Amino acid sequence: MKQIYNSKYVKLYKENFILNGKKIKNYHKVIFKNAAMVILENKKGEVLLIKEYRRALKKKIFGFPGGHLEKGENPIKAAKRELFEETGYTGKLWKHLFSYINSGTYNCGYEHIYMAKLKDKESSNLKKPEYTKMYWVSKKRLEKIFNSKKKLPAGLIAATFYYLYKLN
Repeated sequence: MKQIYNSKYVKLYKENFILNGKKIKNYHKVIFKNAAMVILENKKGEVLLIKEYRRALKKKIFGFPGGHLEKGENPIKAAKRELFEETGYTGKLWKHLFSYINSGTYNCGYEHIYMAKLKDKESSNLKKPEYTKMYWVSKKRLEKIFNSKKKLPAGLIAATFYYLYKLN
């Protein structure tokens, strides 16, 4: 395997391998950094969504707080850090829900999905958001977003499906 590109967030390789006795040449392998995201729930049972710009979709869309793991960081620590950096909130009663790989073909990083409860009587003290807005939404509203025919990121789809249909 030969590395042909490297940045802070992605590495690109080309490799040769054998599949069913046939030699596959110059196949590309894309490796993204692993990430963690958080479903933060308040006392009313609402969850926190953020709306931020997504380059691939060329628009601002809903998502859960989260981001890439830093070097040597474990997923739960990254989830807690990203939640605070993006929202100013901290959580309690953390629970790992599941993890999945973004692409089984290209090894596009693992997403680690967590759930936490908002700490009692906490309000966001974030001064400079890196996204547009934060929204506390009911399960009913979250389900409407999930069932809309809009393009949604895989992480939001996977996390929402698990939260709405697997946990309840």
